Amino acid sequence: MRKSGCVIALALGLALAGCDDDDSPSGASGGLSVACNATPTSGVVPLAVQFSATVTGADDDSAPSISWSFGDGSGASVPAATRTYVAPGTYAATVEARAGGRSASCNVSVTARAVTPAALPPNRPPTAHFKTNPSPTTGRAPLTVDFNACQSADPDGDRLLFRFDVFDGLYDSSHCRREHTYRTPGTYRAKVCVTDEFPGHEDICQSYDVTVQ
Repeated sequence: MRKSGCVIALALGLALAGCDDDDSPSGASGGLSVACNATPTSGVVPLAVQFSATVTGADDDSAPSISWSFGDGSGASVPAATRTYVAPGTYAATVEARAGGRSASCNVSVTARAVTPAALPPNRPPTAHFKTNPSPTTGRAPLTVDFNACQSADPDGDRLLFRFDVFDGLYDSSHCRREHTYRTPGTYRAKVCVTDEFPGHEDICQSYDVTVQ
């Protein structure tokens, strides 16, 4: 038997072909293995990830083949590859190495997060300024009064809407002033309002007593 022959030869101090110190055939190699890495492993979309794979234990005369699966239906066949994830989610990327009829695999997880919008500051109500001409609103008939809210402004730059009720019906307008002539003596209640139409903001109003003599 070969093993016994090697033992006898070694005992006699003889060297026989095919026998060595560990009784293993020459050229034998260890197991195939592959290590993998992803940089970065998390971030917001679109997330560009650099993948790399390192194979060890392959025979010198058997170059390993590489197969990546990035977990989103795409893949690559090179040790180093870049993949950009455009949809939020957690992806299990896998690389498989094959050489000399053997195979090894490695897994790495990548988490792509959705972009979180920055919190918007609360909307501020407009700053209203009112004036009339004449002021006070008193005079003989026919009395023409100019109601003016043109110095009003919105700190957030929102469009302003003006409402006038100067005894000729409610009037909504983007114009900041309105004129009305009172022809009959008496006392009239007029009102001017400013709003930015933002939900939750109440109209800012100013009332006037118009006295026509």
